Amino acid sequence: MLKGAVATAAALGLMATAANPALAVPGPSGTPGHPVTAASGLPRGSVTLIGTRANTRGATVPVGELPGGITLTPDGKTAYVLNAWSHSVSVVRTGPGGTTSRTIKAGRYPIGIAMTPNGNRVFITRHENSGSGSVLPVKVTTGVPGQPVSPPFRQGFIMNAIAVTPDGRTVYAAEEGSAGWEGLLPIRTAGDRRGSPIRLGRFPYGIQDMAITPDSKTLYVLGGTSRKVLLTPVKTATGKAGRPLSLPSPATAMVMTPNGRFVYVSDLFRNVVTVVRTATNKIVARVTVNDPLALAAAPDGKTVYVGGADPVTGAGEVFPVSTTTNTAGAPIKVSPDGDLTAIAVTPDGTTAYAALGFNDEVVPVNTATQTAETPIAVGVNPSQLAVTGDGSTLYVVNSPGQS
Repeated sequence: MLKGAVATAAALGLMATAANPALAVPGPSGTPGHPVTAASGLPRGSVTLIGTRANTRGATVPVGELPGGITLTPDGKTAYVLNAWSHSVSVVRTGPGGTTSRTIKAGRYPIGIAMTPNGNRVFITRHENSGSGSVLPVKVTTGVPGQPVSPPFRQGFIMNAIAVTPDGRTVYAAEEGSAGWEGLLPIRTAGDRRGSPIRLGRFPYGIQDMAITPDSKTLYVLGGTSRKVLLTPVKTATGKAGRPLSLPSPATAMVMTPNGRFVYVSDLFRNVVTVVRTATNKIVARVTVNDPLALAAAPDGKTVYVGGADPVTGAGEVFPVSTTTNTAGAPIKVSPDGDLTAIAVTPDGTTAYAALGFNDEVVPVNTATQTAETPIAVGVNPSQLAVTGDGSTLYVVNSPGQS
């Protein structure tokens, strides 16, 4: 049921591929494809663009091998997509002349990406298995990488998770210390100055996710072991970690409400979504949802949409959870065979999109009527979704290598 649900970096270990030249991409008449590269035999991924006004499929753009994270410029005209096995980042641009793509060499095994709020730069975590890893800054206007930032020698290793504060001043990259601790490497975006590591604890499962309050004052870090998950608040002004909150079982997703007051954490194995009040870092509710995997918060903060599945039929379902009462509404069936891998909501909150890995399609959900609309065919194994700030376009990352 979970084909494509977990993007793994365990398959890393290939030589870097050459950058692809810019290419023109066909419009809606082009069919989604996944050509195989000569370098490894792993099928290349793609990005499908969907016009949200009429829910029509536009161009499908070939990218690299094992595409994962995606981030958009504020105007929504450019997407940066990581290609872990191609050791590159695909830059997908839309404009009057159509959709084009080019490739930036990102170094070995790029596995995390985040963009500054002003859209000037992207930061990429690279997990170089022969070294300590690094964070690579790239200037958006030129596409030229800057000097990579690495932890001090023998201090630790850069991992996948990365986040930028809403004020754009600091980047936090997940770090695994050489002595076994998990933590964060803070980087000041002004001058790309590396700060002292923030040590959090021992998480054999690593740091899974991060979320930052809108005022940029507190960073919440989700890290786990085989028995529990720890949600740790970190004060960004001082780098001091607060008391971690213990949650049962490994978590699969985390989302913060737009006002920063609550964090929702899904637990696939216990069929529950845990609600945490950020002011106190305490659990305020547990919402029962069958097989919760994907999470997305509506922009008005009134609803969190949870991707799950019917326990009997395996049908894919979307559960609207009220953030006022923390109760789940009636499930919205979006697929007969489950495997809901990602959810995204338009800025006006009128439509939620559910990506279905088994079916190679995305299903729009009308949030007013709480009904699923006609599925939209995309590429193989859609695993990541991103909506532009004006709500006009949905970017779908298709990753056949994860299937």
